[in-house]
Amino acid sequence: MDKTFPPTTEWFTEIAPGRVERTISTTQTGRIRYQGSFWKAELAAAGCRAIAPGEVVEVVGRRGIRLLVVPNEVALSKMGERSVA
Repeated sequence: MDKTFPPTTEWFTEIAPGRVERTISTTQTGRIRYQGSFWKAELAAAGCRAIAPGEVVEVVGRRGIRLLVVPNEVALSKMGERSVA
């Protein structure tokens, strides 16, 4: 019997930037350059806009071997909300 387990999702405690190499959208996994290596990446939230090549994203987690990302402005707005609280 073949047992397949869903990939584990891990949310990072510190976010870090990456640069998009291949478009990422809600329906399409893309590719980013992160810490000197290329990684498959997907949007961390369904409500995020598509991200085009050359844009900077924030890496917020990992699902299996794919990184979870948000557009840079989403991460910046969340950081602003935290600093106000």
